[in-house]
Amino acid sequence: MKKEEYEPIIYYAEGAAEQFLRRLYEFLTKRKYPEKFKKFDSIPVPHYAQPTASLLTKNTELVRIIDNKEKASRTVFQLMRHGEEKKQQLKDMGKREYS
Repeated sequence: MKKEEYEPIIYYAEGAAEQFLRRLYEFLTKRKYPEKFKKFDSIPVPHYAQPTASLLTKNTELVRIIDNKEKASRTVFQLMRHGEEKKQQLKDMGKREYS
């Protein structure tokens, strides 16, 4: 197993463990990953279980960046994107937008 394959799992990269388990399933069973399991990938996350802005700033991919300027700019980008997503969710739910 190459370092590029297991390193994301060690650093908790999003989706890395799932991808590894799918590859492991296919290797051990010599069959493709069943479609019946893929339907669970598209289940929407309830409002109360969605990530907060604080959690997004603690993203493991951001923590691995050594350059402070790069880390700060990516963190600001994450926060801006999170704010835009929340505004869109409120708009979609029909609630009043508070600025």
